[in-house]
Amino acid sequence: MSNTSMRAIAAGFLLAATGCAHYQAVMVPPEFDLAHLGLIGIVDFPSRSAGPGLSSFTTQRFLQHVTQAQPGVRLLPLGPLPQALASVGYGNLDPNAVKALGARFGVQALFTGTLELQRHTSVGLSMGSFGVSADVDGSLSVTLYDARSGAILWTQSAADRERQAGLSVEPGAVGVEASDNAYTRMAGRMSFRVTDSFRSHWVQQRI
Repeated sequence: MSNTSMRAIAAGFLLAATGCAHYQAVMVPPEFDLAHLGLIGIVDFPSRSAGPGLSSFTTQRFLQHVTQAQPGVRLLPLGPLPQALASVGYGNLDPNAVKALGARFGVQALFTGTLELQRHTSVGLSMGSFGVSADVDGSLSVTLYDARSGAILWTQSAADRERQAGLSVEPGAVGVEASDNAYTRMAGRMSFRVTDSFRSHWVQQRI
């Protein structure tokens, strides 16, 4: 048999093997396992641009996603950050303040976060039509500290946008769009995204 024929047969076997490949769903563990950290404190995520209600809501949603992702993880809410810092004689969060909070509340790690919102309005004008919209851009950054050393163990952030209100005027038609819970929807999505590395994921693995 010629070399050309041998190569053709080998190529045929390779194509057949490739075509018969099978895949199975495999559970991949979380990128970051919180269980070994012990008791984890968490302060309400402060915000210069959102009220305390939304700050507390975002923190609670983050807590919910963490406990759903890793059942059994031990979390201790410490309340608003300024009050927690004041209880240990600090005004700003730094490694020494983190260690003081760890000693004060008996936690081995500490979650902190920052929620920021930016509101903006845009106007569109074209032949025979007019539109104006009010949107909100949001960002959520969360950091996990080692409360014994003050070192950063993990950090993640997420950004989102939500339409709060809109008005469009066209010949013979007027459209109005409004949302009463734009902020909470956006905060919920961002708190879910930043906790992705705490969740297990199913992937397709070739066998």
